[in-house]
Amino acid sequence: AAERGAFAHFMLKEIHEQSERVASAMRGRVDFENGSLNLPEIPFSDAQIKTFDQVVLVGMGTSLHSAMMGATLIESFARIPAKAENASEFRYKNPVLNENTLVISVSQSGETADTLAAMEGAAAQNARQLAVVEVDGSQATRMADGSLLVRAGLEIGVASTKTMVNTVVCLYMLAIHMAAIRGTMTPEARKIAVADLASLPGGIGDLIAQKKAYKAIAESLMDRHHLLYLGRGFMYPAAMEGALKM
Repeated sequence: AAERGAFAHFMLKEIHEQSERVASAMRGRVDFENGSLNLPEIPFSDAQIKTFDQVVLVGMGTSLHSAMMGATLIESFARIPAKAENASEFRYKNPVLNENTLVISVSQSGETADTLAAMEGAAAQNARQLAVVEVDGSQATRMADGSLLVRAGLEIGVASTKTMVNTVVCLYMLAIHMAAIRGTMTPEARKIAVADLASLPGGIGDLIAQKKAYKAIAESLMDRHHLLYLGRGFMYPAAMEGALKM
């Protein structure tokens, strides 16, 4: 109760922590003055990043939806064919992977069994691997070539809130980083993309502050038996996540 503070439950507390945690994900990585990124955790050389000819992101549940957003960003910014796969299905496939494939494993805990099995399969085909996780020292971080920690902090609530937001922010930064190295994004476009990150903490805070609106919407929907979430492109996985949370 002491850790929960004035909030009714941990999920509500974690929703309100999102602005602060997003800022934490960017701290030391984003140079807003020069419109550039510094991601020393990425273990691949510029030459290696230029040789990647496909990116496969694997995850489950919320992590899969984050991976779907990441695939869209990487393909759009870095111009590498990218796709997201459900780890529980990917582990039983016979995918075409090689040393020019980057496999990005998305997991809050870094201990999801199906995701780890997918990583084992990728390693057997000599794919390069990056783990995007919260827990440093987890099995996923030990199996991957390198790790990009999302810095969301401990999440008690079952329905992911701050972890998903921070994961997408990290994948966004990774996409810009790869695009800069591959020369698929002009310096001007990169500066705009980086500058957009600066508005995130405040924007999230403004959204969270609209408590009366959320309460009114919830009361109008509480007796509904079915809800349909619609989204296209980048918003398709967001719609899927909304449905999952509901």
